[in-house]
Amino acid sequence: GVNIYTSVSALSISKKDESRIVHCSDDLDLKCDQILVAVGRRPNVEDIGLDKAGIKFGVKGIEVDRRMRTSQKHIYACGDVCGPYPFTHMAEYQAGIVISNAIFRFPKKTDYRVVPWVTYTDPELARVGLTLQQAEAKGITPQVLRFNFSENDRALAEVETHGFVKLITHKGKILGASILGPHAGELIHELVLAMQTGAKISDISATIHAYPTLAQIHRRAVNTAYAPKLFSDKTKKIVYWINRLLP
Repeated sequence: GVNIYTSVSALSISKKDESRIVHCSDDLDLKCDQILVAVGRRPNVEDIGLDKAGIKFGVKGIEVDRRMRTSQKHIYACGDVCGPYPFTHMAEYQAGIVISNAIFRFPKKTDYRVVPWVTYTDPELARVGLTLQQAEAKGITPQVLRFNFSENDRALAEVETHGFVKLITHKGKILGASILGPHAGELIHELVLAMQTGAKISDISATIHAYPTLAQIHRRAVNTAYAPKLFSDKTKKIVYWINRLLP
């Protein structure tokens, strides 16, 4: 099992024979075989002369505008040193903004509305856009669409059925998406593209997805939005009367 210690600070580490000991606050000593340090990272902005150059910075890094310009407009910054996302793919995106503005003099601003996140656990976790709580906080009453990997034939064939896809939608548009399951980091990009281009769930539904693939889970998920209408009493009555009128 896993033991989780809250409100505890690691003060020092020592080694005894083949074991490691983590000395913590509250006189707590944790004995272990190996230690994995995962404390995140922070921008390296101290003692590099930023203040002398007149560049503003703080605990979150160098301050930049949407064109990636610092407080000295002829100096640009991008990547982890200025945030807001410590991702390699975001550093690449920001570098493109810098090149456009600084080299080609083509005005371009950052847009962080559609940023994919991937957590490389097993199973993988990927997300983009708004969560249900964030959508509701904006005064939106979203429609939540969900489909499980356990109902996907490719996942069944590969015995990787844990997980699901969850879509936060409003008026046919995808506001956000979360995927927990095999290859979630690869699968999320169809939804990222749909959000970036303004495609509707009807566009995904109308798109042919090869069988059997994990990507079919997107089409199955959006189709759950139409199931209540297709099998409603009103639809059944319409079909009944159409059949009555047919020769």
